[in-house]
Amino acid sequence: MGYLLPMFHSLFVPHIFGKAEMQEILRSKYNYVIITLLGLSLIGFGSSPSEAQIENPLLTNDEVAYHDIALDHFLAGTIHEEAGDLLQAVYEYQLALLFDVNSVEIRMSLARVYDRLNQREAAIIILEQGREIGVRNTDLLEMLAEYYLRLRYFSEAADCYLEISTIRDLEQLDLRRLAVLLNSCGRLEEALDVYNQYLDRFEPNVDVYQGIGRIYLKLRDLEAAERVYKQLIEIDPGYPQVFYVLGGMAAQREDWLSAEDNFRHAVELDSSDIEYWISLLMILSEQEKYEEVLEVVAITIERFVGLPLFYDTRSGTLEKLGRLDEAIEAANKSIELDSTRVSPYLIRGYLYHLLGQWEEGAASYERALEIDPDSPAVLNNYAYLLSVQNYRLEDGLEMVDRALEMSPETPSYHDTRAWILYRLGRLKEALEVIKTAMKDSDDNAEIFEHLGYIYQALGKERKALKAWKRAAELEPDNEQYQQLLQSR
Repeated sequence: MGYLLPMFHSLFVPHIFGKAEMQEILRSKYNYVIITLLGLSLIGFGSSPSEAQIENPLLTNDEVAYHDIALDHFLAGTIHEEAGDLLQAVYEYQLALLFDVNSVEIRMSLARVYDRLNQREAAIIILEQGREIGVRNTDLLEMLAEYYLRLRYFSEAADCYLEISTIRDLEQLDLRRLAVLLNSCGRLEEALDVYNQYLDRFEPNVDVYQGIGRIYLKLRDLEAAERVYKQLIEIDPGYPQVFYVLGGMAAQREDWLSAEDNFRHAVELDSSDIEYWISLLMILSEQEKYEEVLEVVAITIERFVGLPLFYDTRSGTLEKLGRLDEAIEAANKSIELDSTRVSPYLIRGYLYHLLGQWEEGAASYERALEIDPDSPAVLNNYAYLLSVQNYRLEDGLEMVDRALEMSPETPSYHDTRAWILYRLGRLKEALEVIKTAMKDSDDNAEIFEHLGYIYQALGKERKALKAWKRAAELEPDNEQYQQLLQSR
């Protein structure tokens, strides 16, 4: 019987006659034919309509007769619907609607059955037609909004609630739902207006303030967003997500102390959220508070047992403190927990580089490339390790070229390429490439060190000395740079 529904749907749904049209049709000589066609279209749905059902008594202007026949068909539809005979119920409800086109109850019953038949688009058409002919009924609009929501037509659902708001004041839940819908479909200013209506009518609500804050973030109005989130803390200081967001905004404007304070509040309120801990560690690292980083990492390693991420952080932090052997131990522990990630091999390769253990460093980078052959960071670091050894320079050049193809704006990759070209004796090319590196990184001491060697090889001693002087200014505690200046 499934093939009959489209025919039935096409007959009834596209147009519902108004009462004047229906009267004219029923008064015409074709009225019996039309009603008969309605019945014939339903052969197979169940029992065929009786002669009484297709009889047309509406040859007068008796409004009561219209209503009575509509009621008869409506009641028959209700009986079929309760019995689970949904197709016959649709037939009866459609006939009822033909006789009482403005009935909200008939429309909603018909839409409900269409919905049960998984014909939600048809249900929406029936309800929208009522809306178009001026049926202003909040129950109908709420049902229409619900069907739009199920089909993820958020903007249309929002319009239904906006129309309801012109008939009656929306309740708290409806206002919040409307604001969320408007937000989800990008109607941000309207969503803000609805949220403000809520605040004007009801007590402050944490979810509402969070919604307003998120909209301001989408609008990139960070000042307004921060103001809202601070108000939220005054209402209820127990929401870690609020402190997390405030910390992120503070970090964006490089207010590290405020960011740290907010992230610490977040982890105090919810120590189970790994993102809060990661953000705190990043902020501490940004401030070079490496001993504090180690303290926090010790907590996270104990709390999140078996996660290798925090061993990576421990390894990188120990490297900053010059505790290279301990850093390698942490990297090895990370690999022991999960040997399928690039990061611990990348860290360990760099540590071996610093220790001058070239073979071990190369082995770590080789393993990293087995996991991800296209990692720009690994390709660059491996190439640089080879350049420092003055070994396999052509291989190194090929690696760094691949890294630059994937990340052409990274200054350190251009520096590596320049250094390899210097080692190959291609000095003019090396000079051009390292100048490219300096465009976006004029505060990197190592780049100035390399620039000095390139100038020296080109016979430009004065420029070489100037480059090394700049390197020493950037890193006054670097003994190597001081020795370069003293030797000239």
